Amino acid sequence: MTADSGSSRGSVLVVDDDMVSRLVLAHMLRRMRFEVLEADDVGPATEMVAGSEFCIVFCDFSMPGGTGLDVLARLVRGPGRPGFVLVTGVVDAAKVDGAHFDSVDAYMTKPVSTRALRACVDTVLSNRSASP
Repeated sequence: MTADSGSSRGSVLVVDDDMVSRLVLAHMLRRMRFEVLEADDVGPATEMVAGSEFCIVFCDFSMPGGTGLDVLARLVRGPGRPGFVLVTGVVDAAKVDGAHFDSVDAYMTKPVSTRALRACVDTVLSNRSASP
């Protein structure tokens, strides 16, 4: 579950109620040298983000216990807040389009490709380090 601390790029949280989607994304992130923690719904995720030091949170939009925006609402605003990537299936895209998500740093549609994930991570981390 954890990467070698000498080579880790930081900790990320992957939140998705679909086990296969969560495991695939977590595997891809581990291959990118991140330490990955996982949650399967909004409740456990909100507990994990409280006081966390994640560099990025990847969160599914629609889950049984709420939405990814509910998890985002629990993150502390400010310079220490992790990047937040909303990940959703094509079916959820219409729901997301109508949602208010100004604080979302990036948006990805499932299935996530390795190429798209690398680009997303680079952009989010670059934007986070450029923030005051």
